[in-house]
Formats: sequence, structure tokens, C-alpha cells
Amino acid sequence: MLPMLPYEHGGGILYNSIHNTGISNWIQGHSLLPKEWASYTGGSRSGKPYYRVAITSRGPVSHGCTRLNTGHLAELREVLPSTSAEMEGIVTYRNLSHCYDVFDRKGDGNLEIMGVQYYLAYRHNKSRVATQIWAQNTRKDFYEWLYGNEMNYGRIGQLTFDQVCEGKFVGERAREGKTYQRLTLYEAPYVPDAIQFYKIKGVSTTSTKGYDFNRELRRVGYGYTVNRKTLLLD
Repeated sequence: MLPMLPYEHGGGILYNSIHNTGISNWIQGHSLLPKEWASYTGGSRSGKPYYRVAITSRGPVSHGCTRLNTGHLAELREVLPSTSAEMEGIVTYRNLSHCYDVFDRKGDGNLEIMGVQYYLAYRHNKSRVATQIWAQNTRKDFYEWLYGNEMNYGRIGQLTFDQVCEGKFVGERAREGKTYQRLTLYEAPYVPDAIQFYKIKGVSTTSTKGYDFNRELRRVGYGYTVNRKTLLLD
């Protein structure tokens, strides 16, 4: 019941898209997850420890999709246009893998490389369960794997790169942009995601009416005229 936002046709019914984590792990006894998670009950509606968890990997875990944590995905959907026709006007860009997002974040002429304080990367098996980590989920170990010898390691706000290639776009194609020296990595604090669950009364959530309800509910916003019948209000 979560949004999927396709941006590139992959043939047949296949698309590369922005979607949910796609990875669901059991918790108790999982070799890669902290043992403390097996007894964690914070926010549990039943008061019991959670059985499964979905985690986004910041690394190679898909052929071309962009995966987000559930709450972040729902939040992104809410800031986009409500209808499919309007969504077709949204342009997406994806850099060449060796280029960086470089921005003047504060508008003061100081260019920075964009990053985030999130240090999880793993590969998964055919059952979409995490099976091996690419790097330890500590900042230093993760960055040594992600950036290699391109970086000069330092504390947050002090990690620099001797030389970086900026990601640019010409028409619909990703290209190498300018080359910069001695840029600092901006590490945005990771914001935990949240999601609100709900139940639909009167119809099955997996029926056509249930799916239509979910789609229509996600379109509710300023300037959109809702279909009250689809939302079971009439």
C-alpha cells in the first residue's frame, strides 16, 4: 500500500522507481542486526518486541531504483503533485556514480558536497533479506568504503576532498561537470522517519476499492478536489 514513483521504463511491466526499502528482515536471531533490537518495544502497539524490520541501504542494493525508508517515502509523495497527469511533468536527475552533488547550501558562495549522517550498506539475497554488510556501520569505516582515498577524514564539518567531479546534466543526459579542489562534505543530520497506520472499514484493504481508497487518500491536499465516493464518505 506504499507509493511507487516510476521514473525510467525497464521493459515490459518493469520500471526503475522511487519506492520503499524492498528489504524486510526478521529481527530475532538475525546475524547482522544488533541483539538489543530483539527485545525493543518502543512504540509497539501490542507491547511486544517487533518481529520484522525494513532498513534502507545506502549502497548498491538495486539495479536502478531509489529506495527510501517508509516515512520518508510517504513524506516525499505528499510534496509532489496529486494526480498522475501532473506527476508526468516532474523531471528527475541521477548523477554519474563517480560525480557528486555540489551546492552553495547557504547562498554565501561556499560550495559543499552533499551528504547525510547515515551509515548502513548491505547486500541481500533472493528473498530480499540483508545477508552481508559492505562496511561496518560506523562513520569512519563506512566512509572509507564509500569514498575511499578521495577523502581526507575528519570530524563532522571537517571532512574534505582534494578533488571532486560535479554532477551535471545536458538535456536528459548525466555528464561530468566542473572539477573542484578542497571541498568540504556537508553531512545533513539523519531525521528518523515516522508513519501513521490506518484501517479501512467496510472493504478489504487488498481489494480494488481498498487500493483505490489508498491512492485517493494520498492525493488529498490543497487545491485537490477529493472523490468522496472513493474515500467511502458518500
